[in-house]
Amino acid sequence: MAENNNIPTRALYCEQCRTAIGPEMDQCPRCGGTNFTGYDIENPYSTLPMQRLLKVCGHIVWLLGVVCALALFWQTNHKEQAVNYLFLFGGLASLFGSLVASVCMFALGELLRRVIRVQRKLRAFVEEYAGAEM
Repeated sequence: MAENNNIPTRALYCEQCRTAIGPEMDQCPRCGGTNFTGYDIENPYSTLPMQRLLKVCGHIVWLLGVVCALALFWQTNHKEQAVNYLFLFGGLASLFGSLVASVCMFALGELLRRVIRVQRKLRAFVEEYAGAEM
């Protein structure tokens, strides 16, 4: 049996059009895709899709803040004006707090997506480099 000394270099492949691209590229030059096959990074701490979970939690927090604000605004029919101002302030505070919390969750989801993309590229680069040395 002849031994094969030609080790093929590893490349990223676009999930949409299957074009081979280098690890230094951010997106596929043919279709513009940003997802690549063969180098999926699994979160070692959790098997949950954290990016989607953060987006869903962001939407839920925003929705709960709006519902809470509407419920507090609905209560502003008290006889004393100071109580109405408290309900109004509570509604605005819950709306603002839910907005800040949901924006933070969306930002964490985007940050996680970018970190995973960088990890995927680094892994492909290291595997290509290690394969070339052998």
